[in-house]
Amino acid sequence: MTYTSVVAVSAPDPLVYDSPTQIVRAVTEIWTCIMAFCTLLSEINQIRKHKKEYLHDPFNYIDLPSSVLILSAIPLRVLRLNEQWPVLSVAFLLWVLRVFKYAAILRQTGAYAQILWRVMRHDFIQFTVVFLVMLLAFSGAFMLSLKGEHSMELNSETSSFWEILFLGLKILIEAERIIEYSELRPMSCIIMVMFLFTCCVVLLNILIAQLSDTYQNVQQDAQRGLEVNRAWIVARVELNSLYLGKNHRTSHYKESEAIIDVKEVLERWETPPLNEMNKHIQDIYESLDSHKMNLLTVRNRLARQESTLGKIQEQLELLIQLQKGGGNQRDSSLSKILHDNDEDVQPLNKNSLENNNS
Repeated sequence: MTYTSVVAVSAPDPLVYDSPTQIVRAVTEIWTCIMAFCTLLSEINQIRKHKKEYLHDPFNYIDLPSSVLILSAIPLRVLRLNEQWPVLSVAFLLWVLRVFKYAAILRQTGAYAQILWRVMRHDFIQFTVVFLVMLLAFSGAFMLSLKGEHSMELNSETSSFWEILFLGLKILIEAERIIEYSELRPMSCIIMVMFLFTCCVVLLNILIAQLSDTYQNVQQDAQRGLEVNRAWIVARVELNSLYLGKNHRTSHYKESEAIIDVKEVLERWETPPLNEMNKHIQDIYESLDSHKMNLLTVRNRLARQESTLGKIQEQLELLIQLQKGGGNQRDSSLSKILHDNDEDVQPLNKNSLENNNS
């Protein structure tokens, strides 16, 4: 459908297929229409089977409108109506979003899709409600202030209430002022500064903090939710199949895999894939700290051994000098040196034994 849309927009007349590129576009358009028609039949079959339960699946709100819009664009193009392009625009958006239905097939994409869905469903709705209240208050107060100061016509972006609403939306998106303060009177300038501070400083920072908190919460059960989504994909295929009955799994179930170590499976569920890398890095840091402590211990012991060996060397030099001296003095000095040597060798042997154990 992407190829079809790009080539159709660049063509002078989308109903003319006079080149190889346009012929390929015709083939892709036929294939897209066939897929949309099959999707529509599948959705009708689901409505027939599940009735009110059909509304419980959020992806059904994307599948049915996208297929209907694609098929409705055919008569609009045949009649050469310009309304075909807005219809195809919405249809293209919804059709591409259907890819998220199968995001749970891969672990990484499934986790990110789950985070995105949680953010869109909870955080952005709350933020939008608060922002709309602030935007309405700003627009009304700013419009009345401009009217009282006879300044509504000074700027094209503040000429009406709807222009002021759009101005507040642009301020939030661009996170900066759109009109210069020098163009405003004091009252209007104060209202503008208050709105800028509220949106760009307070609301945006609250949104960032809320998104961070949601990300951490989803990470805790991302793996478990991923497995549930995979099971839901399998169940949805079986329930919506044209060839399998609703009770096919219960009547034809065959055990294909026996889980021997349940604890290992639960631990894998409790460890989200996006946190495994951080856990490994933390283990590496802890191992490096342990090796640093061992290295410091070895250095201290080597320093003590070096000191002991230095004393032994001094005693040996003294012994050599005494051998050149007298006999009585030699015997008394020799016994003293041997006694000191025993005291120095004992800690040396002890340190060697500790190093061997290490």
